[in-house]
Amino acid sequence: FLLFDFLHTEHRGLDKGGNPGALTKVGLNPTALDSSQLGLDAYGRVFHRVLFYELALVQGAQGPDGLTDLDSNKDLFGQLQIHFHDENFFGVFGYVGNTQITNEARSVKVRFTDPLWIAGGSLAVNVGPVGFFGYGLYGNHGNPHGDGDAISYSAMRTDVTASITPTLLGRLRYDGVFSAVDPEIERQLMGAHMTYLLLTNLKASAELTADLVSFERSTIFVPSAISGGIP
Repeated sequence: FLLFDFLHTEHRGLDKGGNPGALTKVGLNPTALDSSQLGLDAYGRVFHRVLFYELALVQGAQGPDGLTDLDSNKDLFGQLQIHFHDENFFGVFGYVGNTQITNEARSVKVRFTDPLWIAGGSLAVNVGPVGFFGYGLYGNHGNPHGDGDAISYSAMRTDVTASITPTLLGRLRYDGVFSAVDPEIERQLMGAHMTYLLLTNLKASAELTADLVSFERSTIFVPSAISGGIP
């Protein structure tokens, strides 16, 4: 299952911008919060469906084949959301675990463990045709390079979607990843997306994403027709 499936259904929809803050990987640790996981989870809505909860025991970082367990440690993920007025909500989430890493870049293989934790909050508000979603998180890796030095970072996303007309949908978003210790993981992206519904199952989309840290990595997605959800 995907850890962030219950965070916000649109966080991976519409545009091609991905989810940089939750896809951040630090040092030699392949762990990313927005990833598929093998494990067990329990979730539900209680108190007249106002409170949503999820608690998961997951495998954690996986090997190159996407299945192999890097170590015997299991990681924990949990979140709580308070829902109000349909799908508006605010919530908190957290992830804690350990990853055993093998560094094969040297003549002698070096194995070490990187303890990590990530915590954050999210908010979704819909007012008429306009919807806002945002989250912020803070992460800390205790030993991601095997040298005993910790690396911390913060990340955020803000996302505004508007139904301009019954057939025209627009989106503006900003993603940022910041670290005073490791500038290599820093990202800042601004994106604009437009989708026009031509027919019930046919739409045209265009998108521009500006990379504010390295502008040459900016992308433009020219208009394309999509039928039945397949580009």
